[in-house]
Order: sequence, then structure tokens, then C-alpha cells
Amino acid sequence: MLTRCFLLCILVPLVFCTGCEQKVREAKYVRHFNLDKFAKMNLSDFIDSISLVPLATSDSSLIKKVVRLSVVHNRFYINDNMVKLLVFDRDGKLVSSSEQVHGYGPEEYTGCIDFDVLPNGNIEIYDVLRYKIREYDSTWTVKKVRDFPKALLPVSNVSKISGDLCVFEDDISLKFYSLERGEIQKTLSLVIPKGMSAVASNAGVQKMVGNIYYSSRKPENVLYRINIETLDLEPYYLFDFGEKNFEMSDLPIDQDLSFYQNYVMDRSDKAFVVDKLVTDNWQLCFVIYNRKMCVALYDERTGRPMVYYNQAREKGQLMIPHLCQDNMLYYVCEPQQLEYVIDKGLMSSEDREKMNKISEDDNPVVVCYKLK
Repeated sequence: MLTRCFLLCILVPLVFCTGCEQKVREAKYVRHFNLDKFAKMNLSDFIDSISLVPLATSDSSLIKKVVRLSVVHNRFYINDNMVKLLVFDRDGKLVSSSEQVHGYGPEEYTGCIDFDVLPNGNIEIYDVLRYKIREYDSTWTVKKVRDFPKALLPVSNVSKISGDLCVFEDDISLKFYSLERGEIQKTLSLVIPKGMSAVASNAGVQKMVGNIYYSSRKPENVLYRINIETLDLEPYYLFDFGEKNFEMSDLPIDQDLSFYQNYVMDRSDKAFVVDKLVTDNWQLCFVIYNRKMCVALYDERTGRPMVYYNQAREKGQLMIPHLCQDNMLYYVCEPQQLEYVIDKGLMSSEDREKMNKISEDDNPVVVCYKLK
């Protein structure tokens, strides 16, 4: 049940973008996978250990929807439903909440489409509804407010890729915006087939292993690296599934969302890419294939490709993580689903004891997977 529900959750009513039109052969690295040889998920093959961080449950810390997770200096920052930021320590204790500055006052923000934790520990909130970027210190006292032009809208995500540059992402473009100059440095247009909906929300601009990557929100096999100097997208990793590769030209257009949901689930002969991740030792590609969520992994040290699938209603599944960072995968899990996404054999006695104390009506739990 967990896998089926998860697949339906990632089929969201966004607009397909065709991404850049560089040919596949231009990718710097090509990883080949044979889906005919996929195996049932065995976390111990590539996960070294699993630890749990149960997030404190109280009236002031209740989480409605995790939009984004960031981990900085052993603290967990959660964008909750684009309304408030919650900060938890390494043990899951609530440190602070931005709820006190959520509103319509001159020093308050109205909505938090995204955020960034600065080197000094301050937090920038992208208050798109009021065309402002607000910087707060640890006590939620406003320290700086920047205006940004309406030309950056519409926007679905914002990512800071350097001290000065932010990427404003929407369905049709990536806009590179200089905070210091207060101007758009470059716009990359993304061609959109009319009427086409997206199959994946777990994508976009991501910081991984010292690089900035862009993963299209359509089922595309290429992970692009953003060249910080030229602000171009460079095809970097190609995840190749041979004859099972999905071709965008095969997908009908001008259909409603339910059509695309059923299309993905019914085309069991094709691999629909959902997200792509990179660590020091691994490249990972999450795909929907044969009505199952699968993960294709490439071990950089050995050159060995592996493919696993999640078996519905069984334990030891691997969901698309909310964050990939420093050889770790972080997944924010509802308590009632926790037993399906862990392997107790990879957990310490302390973490197994933590799990025994978690109730179904508690706040979510951050599952921390340390890769081998």
C-alpha cells in the first residue's frame, strides 16, 4: 500500500517542460541499467546504517506538509506547507518556529515558497507573495529585506546557488537573479508541449557533492549540471535503460491529469524517471517501472550498476528522499509508515528503542540513511 500511495502522490498537476534539447550523447557520464535483472529491495546492499530522529510533537511544532528539508550544522529546517519554518536540533527537539513572524506586518512574511540558511546562521525567507526576500536572525528578528522584481514571477521554487545568485524556477524557465545587482542575469527557456502534465514533483535545482544540478520535472533520463560561470545547463549524467527508456514523443498531449496518472501506471514496459541524485560514491535514479517504484544505483568505486524495486506492503522499502547530502539520504516519514521504510538490522539498539516509543499520532520521523 505504501508504494502505491506514494506513486499516486508524485503524479502531480504541474506542466511538463521538455528541458534543454541537448542530445543524449553529450552527457559526460552514461550509466547503463538492465531492468530485467531488478531485484527486490535489500537496503543492506548499499545502506551502511539507519538512524531515526523523531520530531517533537507539540501544539507549536505540528507539521502539516513537508515542502522542503534542509540539514545545517546538525539542525533540521523544515518548510511546513509554505507557511512556517520549523527548526529542530539533532535529537528532534524544537528549537524555534517562524510562526511568530508569519503575517502581514512590515517585518512579517506572508508565504514561504522557499528558504535558505546563511553561513552566519540567519535564515532568508522568499516571500514571493510580497516580492521580498527577508533575512531573520535566530530570534526571528528581521535583519534585512530585499525587494525583487515582478518579472521573476511566476515561480514554483527558489534555490540559492551562490552567495549572490538565486535560481527562480517555474514551468517554462529558469531565471538566474543577482541579489547584489538586483537584476536577472540570464533566463533559460524550457519548451512546453501544450496540455502536458508532469509526473514528478521531486526534482528541480539541487545542490549535491559540490555541484548545482537541475533535474527536469518530466520523466527525463538526463541530470544536468549548472555551469556557474556561463549559467548554462550541461548534460552530466545519463541514466540509460535501453529499450525501456521512455520517449517524450510517445506521450499524448492535451489530456487531463487522470489520463497521465493512468498512462504511467499502465505502461509497465517503460521506465518513467522520477528523480536523480548524486553522492560521492553513488548515482541514484528513481523510476516507475512495471507499476513499481524502483531505484537504479551506480557504485562509482566499483563501476557496478544495481536495480531494486519496492514490494508493496513489505518492509525495507526506499522512498524518494527529501534530501540527499554528504553521503546521506533523509526521508521524513509519517509514523504509521515507518516500519515499511527501515531495516531494523541496520539500526542501533538505541534507535530501535526510539522506534518503539513512537505513536501513530506523533509528528513525522526523519529517517537518516547512511550510504556505504
